[in-house]
Amino acid sequence: MKVRKVIWLGPVVNSHLFTQKAVSPAANKWQSSFIHGLLDNKIEVINLSYQPCPLWPRGALWIHSHKKVVFGEGFKQLSTGYLNVPFIREYWISASLFFKTVISADLRSSSTIFFTYNPLKRHLYFAKMIKLFFKLKWISVVADDQRKGNPDIDLYLSHGYFRDSDFRSKLFLDGGIEQLDIDCMQPIDRKSNNFKVVYSGAINDWTGIFQLVEDFNKIDAPCVNLEIYGKGEEDRMLSLIESKSIKNVVYKGFVSDSVLMTAMRGADVLINPRNTSLENTKYNFPSKLLTYIALKKPVISTFSAGLSPSIRAVLLEYTDAESLKLHISNLQNSGFYKEQVDKVYKYKKLNSWRIKVKALIQKIQVND
Repeated sequence: MKVRKVIWLGPVVNSHLFTQKAVSPAANKWQSSFIHGLLDNKIEVINLSYQPCPLWPRGALWIHSHKKVVFGEGFKQLSTGYLNVPFIREYWISASLFFKTVISADLRSSSTIFFTYNPLKRHLYFAKMIKLFFKLKWISVVADDQRKGNPDIDLYLSHGYFRDSDFRSKLFLDGGIEQLDIDCMQPIDRKSNNFKVVYSGAINDWTGIFQLVEDFNKIDAPCVNLEIYGKGEEDRMLSLIESKSIKNVVYKGFVSDSVLMTAMRGADVLINPRNTSLENTKYNFPSKLLTYIALKKPVISTFSAGLSPSIRAVLLEYTDAESLKLHISNLQNSGFYKEQVDKVYKYKKLNSWRIKVKALIQKIQVND
């Protein structure tokens, strides 16, 4: 069986909705990149989407279907609105998208398979209906949770979950690297000795950003600075910086994609301080690493169980303030800096989304 069409159930929205509390920019980017990987391999995609929102009364009572995302030839998106109350929301989304799919797509072809992104109840209900009426192969993407339901294949983003799962039909894919058509490496300015570290992501305890700020405050080097971009506990972050009079850390807030990309391109190193001590994060795969590597920069990161051995090999491990200071000191040496950039570049070239998605689809076809 050769896969020619994929139905992808998961919210993929335009960037103007990224400021909404329930919308995850990281999850949106991962799904969008995977879909582009499918399209690059000449596989048609139908995306079934909706706008995530906190339950009423914290969120609106009625959530409208969102403006369609445009990916180009071979891509079609169907989105739904829904009544945003407990229980009803899950059934509404799954039933609405099921009927939209039945009307809009040929579901009787053996060359069509479907993916669900995270085993949420609304996705599981949809999967049960598709399996019952059309017998399509179901691949369940397990991004942030344990496996649920009875899919034909579990696809894990976390290497730890993949390794420990006893489910027989399982595959692993942390993600691919976007092949940006730019040379992002910028040499360190030896005259000014400025050294900029950039963090992009959520502002909360899960991401480890507060501990990073505490550790950064222990670096006695005025030329070394940390810039923080993201949304979450903004007031807590500003209070921490102000209360401890931290001069080498600047919180920039949530910014547009273009502003963030400019900041990351201008960085000397990118950092992922994900907290690995919490139960909810120790198996986590921080997909921001894929963006960091795409920019061909050295990357400092904590090592969660979610990271595969191959991606660990191109990262500098951050465990505490001392390891942070050591890595930053070493990276100010031009020779060491170039070695790290070369490692990242080699990984990037061999792990594009087109290559990774093609290999995955081949495994799914063999698994048939």
